[in-house]
Order: sequence, then C-alpha cells, then structure tokens
Amino acid sequence: HTIGHALNPAGADALTVFESASQLGIPVMVHTGPGVPFAAPSSLAPRLKSFPKVPVVMAPAGHGIFSGEAIAMAQAFPQVTLEPSWCTFYHIGAMVDSLGAGRVMFGSDLPPNVPVMLQSVRALGLGEEDEAMVMGGTAKQVFKLDI
Repeated sequence: HTIGHALNPAGADALTVFESASQLGIPVMVHTGPGVPFAAPSSLAPRLKSFPKVPVVMAPAGHGIFSGEAIAMAQAFPQVTLEPSWCTFYHIGAMVDSLGAGRVMFGSDLPPNVPVMLQSVRALGLGEEDEAMVMGGTAKQVFKLDI
C-alpha cells in the first residue's frame, strides 16, 4: 500500500518487493489512486519497465480519480491488470473496452462494497464469457489459482 506504508514505487523498498516477486514468480498488488505522488499509477513506470515479467495489479485502478491514467499504464505495460473497486460503472466499462475482460478483475476493497461492485459489473451488460473473466477468471489467471 503506497500511502499506508509510505512506499515510493520508485524507491529502494519497492525494488526489493519487485525483485522478490520476480524470484518467487508472484504478482505485486499496488494501491493506486488517492495518495499522490506515490499512489499515482504512472509512478510505477520505472518498476514496470525494469520487471516486465512481474504481473502487477493496480488496485483500485486509480480509484476513479486516476482511472484514465491507470488505463493508459495498462495499455503501455501488458503485465498490468486493473482491479477497479471504488471506480464508477463508466470507468470499469472503459477498462474492459480498452483492455479486454482478461485484464480487469473484480474487487471490492471492503465487504460492504461488494454489492455495489457486483451491480456495477453486472450493469455493464458484458457477454457471459467477459463477465466470467472479470468476476473471477482474471484473478484466477493472475494469481495462478487452481480452483
């Protein structure tokens, strides 16, 4: 959590996180949204360039405020997946339209937000396959879940 842990994505501590993730073959989830400058999606660019094989989940995909920037980063860096909890219906739709359902994963951040996020995804009117990807398929792939 960039702001909660005062972690600069371009700093030495983040380098350790990315090096460890690379060695372990696991993704890194990074808070993006409120908390600029550390939480700006573009602050991840140096690490994304240096670690192109480390999957990165931007959560909550810019938090609406910076969702356009999160989408642009995901377009530039194919290892990025967006988790759009706290983003609007319109932002989530733009993410799926721009990146495809396989690069967007359901998230809620907090249990009380689950119904809101479920309705936001369902309201998109995605096809069955795309909705299944957003609702769990993408997470299954990114986190290498065998369920």
